[in-house]
Amino acid sequence: MSAVVNRYLMRHFALRLAVVVFAVAAFGLLFDLIDASDDLLKRDTNAALAMFAYAGLRLPSLIREMLPLTALLAGLFAVADLVRHREIVVLWGSGLSSAALALRMLPLALLLIGLELANDELLVPPTTEMLRDWEVGDFKQARFGADRNYVWIQSGDDVIRLDAEPAQRRELENVVVFRRAADGTLIERIDAARGRLVDAGIELEAVVRRPVGGRKALRLERLFWPAEVDLDAVALMARPAAELRYADLLRVVAAAGYGMRAVHAHRTWLHYRLTGSLVPALMLILPFGFLRSFRRVGGITPLFVKGLATGFAFQIFGGFTLALGEGGFLAPPLAAWLSPLLLLVVVTGMLVSAEMPRRRPQSAEVA
Repeated sequence: MSAVVNRYLMRHFALRLAVVVFAVAAFGLLFDLIDASDDLLKRDTNAALAMFAYAGLRLPSLIREMLPLTALLAGLFAVADLVRHREIVVLWGSGLSSAALALRMLPLALLLIGLELANDELLVPPTTEMLRDWEVGDFKQARFGADRNYVWIQSGDDVIRLDAEPAQRRELENVVVFRRAADGTLIERIDAARGRLVDAGIELEAVVRRPVGGRKALRLERLFWPAEVDLDAVALMARPAAELRYADLLRVVAAAGYGMRAVHAHRTWLHYRLTGSLVPALMLILPFGFLRSFRRVGGITPLFVKGLATGFAFQIFGGFTLALGEGGFLAPPLAAWLSPLLLLVVVTGMLVSAEMPRRRPQSAEVA
């Protein structure tokens, strides 16, 4: 009997999850294609093929963005069907409580966590990188902070400035080296038309050296400058932390951002890549926490109202704390763990509360 119920519930929830994911993703892709259509039509390719290719590349990141609320909707539809067809009454009559029913969703919840992690690690990074190469829609070429034209890299005491677009293509053009003393005082500015990476430094071409203090500038055809420039890191730092693989996030954090920018966002996403995968699974079983209200009333409208209100509240709160962590206003572990852990506590508390016998009003007892 237990195995039959488990299979039925898994099939019941999985089918609705698949339908809702398909419907929401299709709806989101429609509006996303409308927004990116102008950029796609400018490409020198077949417009229809370009749109199909864009849709395929956009789907993983779109699913990542919509999966928590999609899982919540699927859970609400599944539980509402159980209530509407009185199947929930039969399940309760067989001795299964709301918490026991939620526990039977554990395999599907674990599968959802695994799919979310696989999507974030294997599909989102390469597809978003290709979309940024296309420069379409929201995926215009990433820039560094407020400076739209240059990449700034610290190497030892020196600061190196590169043109942003060639640097993202792993090329060095219009290189400027600001040579500094140990106390940060500017000693010399070195301008070069081009540069190429060699062992332990950069081979600069068409060089002009300008010492500080009004001394005469010196022009050279070539100059070797000892510096550590990782062009792969430049490409990583040009992309949002949410689009990087876990290994790349670790690499950026370990290198302290390569002197290019603060790494609050990367530290936050190191944690949120794990905690964020818990949210869709918790959203899926959240509706079971509201089932206690339907032991005596049969309407399902309150179920959707309470479920959607709770789900949206946690999504807003989670986005707020994540933004605070990315901006450095909240410790990265706290920013990433606070909302999912709070949602876990709420869901667990609701299921435990549903197991407790409800006290009848005193007036009813007297009567």
